[in-house]
Amino acid sequence: MNMQTTWQPLAAPYDINDNGKLDPRERRALPDSAFALPGQRELPLVDEELTREAIAELTQLSRVYRASDEERRLAENNIRAAARHFGIPLAELVV
Repeated sequence: MNMQTTWQPLAAPYDINDNGKLDPRERRALPDSAFALPGQRELPLVDEELTREAIAELTQLSRVYRASDEERRLAENNIRAAARHFGIPLAELVV
């Protein structure tokens, strides 16, 4: 299994407006490494809630995001890394 990841935790909070949501301006300011699919800048992994949403979307990567097998493996690895960082049990990550 290829364990390559590109995900990195953010050095500073992403919520510039302090409203608890990721608005479009904040999303544009995120580095590619904050996304499960960095090439498409899809599935941001910046907090526990968004990481759980990405876990739920994993089964749809090929269909909805047109992810190749390689992109899917990278997204899975990035989501695993973010889940560990945010304390989400990896049992929730059903691939």
